[in-house]
Amino acid sequence: MTRLASPVLVVRSLERALAVYEQALGFARLGEPSDVPSLGARHVFLRAENCLHDPAKARAHLAHASVQTPSAAERWYVRPADAHGMLVEVTAAAAPAA
Repeated sequence: MTRLASPVLVVRSLERALAVYEQALGFARLGEPSDVPSLGARHVFLRAENCLHDPAKARAHLAHASVQTPSAAERWYVRPADAHGMLVEVTAAAAPAA
């Protein structure tokens, strides 16, 4: 079995993406943005565990920022209008405890 280790959303404007995801979804920065010279880009790590407190308000804020969230109430497919794609790190799942 494999598990998703970390998704990376590739966007045109890091500052805009941070504003949207921090304000609408409650993501928290784990540090300041830094340069990634090999990619000619900038990146920042965000924490997203247990951060969404008001789903209706979050959906409205995302819609206002032109971020679509089609799907059922308990599972959202977040589709930003300014994203290029998503880079996903996949790793092997940890062995179950004996």
